[in-house]
Amino acid sequence: MRIIIVESPTKAKTLSTYINDKIIASKGHIAQLPAKNNSIDIQNNFAMNWQYKNIEHLKVAYAYSEIILATDNDREGEGIAWHIAQVLKRVNPAINIKRAIFNSVDRPTFLKALQNLDVIDINRVYAYFARLSLDYLFGFNMSPFLWRKLPGNKSAGRVQSVALQVLAKKEKEIRKFIPQTFFKIQGIDQDQNLYILQNFKTTIKEEGAKMLLKIQKASLLLLSNNMKYKTEAPPPPFNTATLQQKASEVLGFNAKRTMTIAQKLYEGVQIRGIYSGLITYMRTDSLYMKTSNALKKQIYSEFGINYFKETFYGEKTAHCAIYPTNFDILPEETPLELRALYKLIYNRALESQMSLAQLNVQEVVLSSGVNKMISTKNIYIFDGFYKNRKIELNKLPINPNTYLTYKLIEESTKAPVKYHDGSLIKELSTLNIGRPSTYDKIISTLIERKYIIRDKKSLRVTLNGLGVNELLSFCFSEYINPEFTSYMESQLNLIAIKKLEHTKMLNNFWQLFSNKIKQTMISSAEVFSLLNSKLESIIPACNICTSKSCIKYSKYGCFFACTKCNQIQKDEIFANVKKKQIWRKKIK
Repeated sequence: MRIIIVESPTKAKTLSTYINDKIIASKGHIAQLPAKNNSIDIQNNFAMNWQYKNIEHLKVAYAYSEIILATDNDREGEGIAWHIAQVLKRVNPAINIKRAIFNSVDRPTFLKALQNLDVIDINRVYAYFARLSLDYLFGFNMSPFLWRKLPGNKSAGRVQSVALQVLAKKEKEIRKFIPQTFFKIQGIDQDQNLYILQNFKTTIKEEGAKMLLKIQKASLLLLSNNMKYKTEAPPPPFNTATLQQKASEVLGFNAKRTMTIAQKLYEGVQIRGIYSGLITYMRTDSLYMKTSNALKKQIYSEFGINYFKETFYGEKTAHCAIYPTNFDILPEETPLELRALYKLIYNRALESQMSLAQLNVQEVVLSSGVNKMISTKNIYIFDGFYKNRKIELNKLPINPNTYLTYKLIEESTKAPVKYHDGSLIKELSTLNIGRPSTYDKIISTLIERKYIIRDKKSLRVTLNGLGVNELLSFCFSEYINPEFTSYMESQLNLIAIKKLEHTKMLNNFWQLFSNKIKQTMISSAEVFSLLNSKLESIIPACNICTSKSCIKYSKYGCFFACTKCNQIQKDEIFANVKKKQIWRKKIK
């Protein structure tokens, strides 16, 4: 007799419809590092003092001759499996425990995994230990420094503080930005094709008007009409980062909502009276997808044989991209609350195996000798993967022998684009900051700490967040930067493939980091000076007496105050404390 243990009750319910074996859920993590000192014994080779919880229901496993741990196929899932094994081995050290590894909760994949049982990958467990240890050592030693120097701010973190740095850099650019107006000449032909006067842009409207008059009087002749053939490839199937980005852009979902829905799709829902997982595992950085007969059949039947092109993205590894487990299950068959995200995943995967789009890029140049008007246009020969998007592509070329109407166009320089969940995740992924499973947690933690807020769909940094970033970036520049965080991610990857001992990595980190914490000294006056010099460009003038303001801080956080009348300044983005709470005494 055998029993199978997974982490999620929903996953257990789905898998129970495939086999008759007993399946139970651990209900998530059963062990955690307590949020207190000495949870890691540094002197004892970084031993971790775990606190176990909710383990009574696992004792039923002792009645079975074989125990199969079928937790998720990532480091966190491996860690959960290891903890379950430790609990069960307390009573029976010789208990027979196996590991089932699979990337989707559908019948064929699960049954195949049960035929190819393995053991717990201890190296992935060590990588899991190392990440938790790093985050604990970093947070529990740097956070007290932050509390003392900037009262009212709750925590620093190995990854969260670097993500805050990325956001703060953008926030300062936005706050400093002053738009500039400029003018350019635009031409439009009878088919509504746009031409732009090359090498002309002015901030003086009168100069623009003079050039407009000159162009209107000039005789423009066709200088060139060139066609350049090119192809456009479909995007690859989703991984975690790109799924969160696209769900944010297209559906307006934040990262947490995206991952909650993806989790439900992965663990299984009832379709046509049968429970099945609808997508592969949603925490992954892989782009690899295995083409199924159902996918090929779907493209053949809906679009035709010319629209199928099998394409592999990335190397085949233990993980895979995020895509449907069965392309026969169409988006309209799924529950309404899951449908939009499933449709996004379905279409992306489908298009990744469709043909390239083929087009000519036409460039028409009209010249009066000195001045040139240029227009470019894509002319599609074959729509390829665009066929699935049901959009009308241009197939008509520009007629160069046509009359142009000219006008002076007034535009302004664009402010730096604010981060939203998707664009921030894209940036963090590019910088190799964090892991797929941590992106939504990073954002939610920064919001919870009041370092950032949601401004509609955008993420904006509060004055508290800017202050924390400047202090930590100044005092711990060698640790609060993307390069260090990326380096530590590469170290964790080496541990996971048995190329680095996790305790050696932790020891190397701790020796330098602990000394830095001990040696870092900065007074309240120096903090005050630091914040006001680094953030000078965003400090507003007093709205009462127009005198210069400064940044002060109290146990409730940072705020703007007038240096003359001490009036507290209101700011729609940064105001996150009530006026009556503010300590108004000037900081000496």
